[in-house]
Amino acid sequence: MFRSLTRKTLSAVLALCFTASGITSALADNSNYWPEFGTLASHNEWAMTAIGGDIAHQLGATGAGVKVAVLDSGISTNIPGLSSKVVAYKDFVPSQPPLPEHGTLTASTIAADYDPTTGVGGVAPGVSLIIGRVCFLDACDSDAIKKAIIWAADQGAQVISMSFTGFNDAETNAILTDITQRGVVVVGAMGNSGCTLYFQWGAYYNLGAQNRGCLQGKTTESSQASYPISGLIGAGASDHFGARAIFSSWGPNLDLIAPGVDSIAYDPIGVTNGFGGTSAATPVIAGVAALVLEANPTLTAAQVQSVLQATTRPALETKPKVWESCQKSLETNLWVCSNEVDSNLPQAFFTGAGVVAADKAVLLARRMASGDTMPAPTVTVSETSATFSWPGSSADVYVNSKLVARNVTSPYTVAGQRKQSFAVQIKRENAVSDPALAILRTVTIPKAPVIEELNGQVLVNGRQDALYLYVDDVRVSNPDIAWTQYPWGYIAGTFEFDDGTSAPCFGYDGGPPELVIRTFSFSCRINKPVGDYAGRLRLITPDSVVGEPSKLFSVHLYPANPSMEVRSRYLAEDAIRFEWDAVPGAQSYEYRYLPDGTLSCTTDRFLEVHGTMSQPSVFMVFAKPQADCQGNTLSNSEYQSFRLIKPAPAKPSNIKIKEITPTYIEFDAPLADPSSTWRIYRSDGAFMRYDSPPQRIIFPIGKNEDANRKTFTYRFVEVAHYLWGESWSPPSDPISASLANLDAPGGRCYATTSAMNVTCEINPNQSSDGTLIEFLDGDGQVVFSKDTKRWVSQKFKFGKLKSAHSVRLSSTSGDIPNWYRRGDSVTIPIDNRFVSNRYRTMIAK
Repeated sequence: MFRSLTRKTLSAVLALCFTASGITSALADNSNYWPEFGTLASHNEWAMTAIGGDIAHQLGATGAGVKVAVLDSGISTNIPGLSSKVVAYKDFVPSQPPLPEHGTLTASTIAADYDPTTGVGGVAPGVSLIIGRVCFLDACDSDAIKKAIIWAADQGAQVISMSFTGFNDAETNAILTDITQRGVVVVGAMGNSGCTLYFQWGAYYNLGAQNRGCLQGKTTESSQASYPISGLIGAGASDHFGARAIFSSWGPNLDLIAPGVDSIAYDPIGVTNGFGGTSAATPVIAGVAALVLEANPTLTAAQVQSVLQATTRPALETKPKVWESCQKSLETNLWVCSNEVDSNLPQAFFTGAGVVAADKAVLLARRMASGDTMPAPTVTVSETSATFSWPGSSADVYVNSKLVARNVTSPYTVAGQRKQSFAVQIKRENAVSDPALAILRTVTIPKAPVIEELNGQVLVNGRQDALYLYVDDVRVSNPDIAWTQYPWGYIAGTFEFDDGTSAPCFGYDGGPPELVIRTFSFSCRINKPVGDYAGRLRLITPDSVVGEPSKLFSVHLYPANPSMEVRSRYLAEDAIRFEWDAVPGAQSYEYRYLPDGTLSCTTDRFLEVHGTMSQPSVFMVFAKPQADCQGNTLSNSEYQSFRLIKPAPAKPSNIKIKEITPTYIEFDAPLADPSSTWRIYRSDGAFMRYDSPPQRIIFPIGKNEDANRKTFTYRFVEVAHYLWGESWSPPSDPISASLANLDAPGGRCYATTSAMNVTCEINPNQSSDGTLIEFLDGDGQVVFSKDTKRWVSQKFKFGKLKSAHSVRLSSTSGDIPNWYRRGDSVTIPIDNRFVSNRYRTMIAK
């Protein structure tokens, strides 16, 4: 996504964004100037530069020795240097179509090796990867996500990256609380629901229609990171200017932002600079967390978060426009919104602690590891404030890397709103403390739950994979806690075994409303051998506060219920094969696979399903003792949801170059299906997507991109869409092409007065649209510029250029800021032709 730039906006940001290009602030008033872009590969590295990742790498930080789990749609195995870093892989949705586009993008953002040709490279290329497939096509499976989080932690993951949104439920709270307490840092995407006043897309909305969801005081976050847990980081997206990307969701759970537009990464076809969203920002922050853990492996999850928030770079603090009010018309039955105003929510809801800074975070983590820091302040929190205390004399106080108070005495209080996070450091001269993390929340500690008994026996039973227990009325014993924040009456908990392990739990009260005394039935996910154990149950509030332990009780774990393991394999996009092992005593197998649930019978131990389905369905099989599927079920499989979609299109062919201009290449690319999409990959990472495209396909140059005398290859992929998914063709054969050259113009420039009035006579390149004239000082810095395409004459006069020493002339084509290109250049000196009055007097004498 792009932030649109008017000329006024452009001139205002030039000095901020392009100082490295040798541009002085004097050019901020010149709206016709667009600085030299360089190669696309160098521009593709903008996100790495924005977070100081390049500096962190120069410091030797790579994430070596750290395990990062990426829970997504899997990864492609053909990405150079990526699959070799995978130390554990598990598919939690094996019966869903395998298209690892999104997962490859996120994993490569973390761990890809650097490629100077395209600029692609991971934030932490030295990490080991743990890959859990929980997503497919356009969806993620909530139960698979829960299983995968626990599995990743058991595999030794130190950081987990989750580039998907979620909803607030008790079991996820319990799982995330459990693993962060075990030291695992979790980074979750905040979502891409940042609203705008008017709808600008979507088949169900009229363009320009008012968006009544964009209302004063409303937050837009929908995230797995929506729990106030230390070590759980909510990730938002920033744009090229360090501001919140226009689509990035906002709310109190936003902790950090990172680049999330025009990001460079691998997808299953190759390198693309079209990755964006909070999905792109999340793995950036996860990668920086890995660099911090490499620098200081002893840090807890909370400490890693505090380091990241205490070392950010400032974000560009802007707030979106929202409607002050929206009313439904009684006459038209339509909603009408009025008064565009700035959001009144805190700035931190939009930009968190700021833009994550890899270099600064690594340096602080190393300093903490060396013992060259003061102890962190102690923290006391409430729903609306956090108070930090420290021993000794007064100090400067930094909150989320910003200096907020000088030379103050302890304690110091920070105000905020529920679920906001703050990292606080104190500094005295050259001494700095470890950062302390505070998350505002209700801190009421739940009382110990009472396990129910029957005939003197505690009501606890369990299997190898699950533990079940019953608890007295939690809401009655803890009336000060808002348990009803979760839907459906769920309550979170954790079971602590006496062997030091723990398991996330959730309880449910399914009784009718009229019950006065209520029992909560708890279920805990475990994975333990058969045997005798002992442990305690603790409750967890919706604000993720862990309660007091119950009494110790014993439990015997029995073998897990026998279950048939079904292996699924896609033969093609529209064909799947299910296989299972023989069950002792079974003579036949009853199965279902149709959406209407119809049951069929077979004596085989496999089933192949072909052809597109009218909707997603599920497969399940039951082992029967008789040949005609009669008798009691001996064993059965779990449900496996699946969907069959359109076959992949054929490899694109007959694509021809129709026209080559200085600013774009036009292709003649007929589609087999006009409802399909073209994905076009250029060899240096440039990417374009055409939805429902015409036969005429134009691939433009990047803004002021250096493309002179460069040859690129282009590959086309056709994507077929279906109601329930999409399928990709193999890539076309590469097509080589070069943009038309723009040779340098000629000319001369000379000073005519002592006030440095300069006249330039230009011999333009007749195949270009104009000539860019740039005046340079003695250090090569641009002090003034003009593009001659706006004039008819080729003789130009400029005044008051005392600091100019030379002139650079460049051929140009196109218009700023869209398809604009700078061609070859030539630098010429400024001749002095003026004769002063003093010199004339000397000659006369």
